[in-house]
Amino acid sequence: MSGFVGPSSFLLQRLDEPSGRVRGHLDLAADDRAGEVRRHVLLGARLEAEHSRWTVLSDPAGAPYCITGRSPRSGFLDR
Repeated sequence: MSGFVGPSSFLLQRLDEPSGRVRGHLDLAADDRAGEVRRHVLLGARLEAEHSRWTVLSDPAGAPYCITGRSPRSGFLDR
């Protein structure tokens, strides 16, 4: 993949909603969360919410997912 700089990590996050179109979503870990969010928005994602350790986006079809501040290598939150 051209431009690939480092490892990727993902987590399937189960949502608390008992029903609905989507009952879980993907959490992607990124070394540079802000940069990764910008890249996803440029590729067609919609910014839904910013939190201190994660950003909620939706894909072009409307499905939610998050980009987190967790380390792609360890899975731990950066301090």
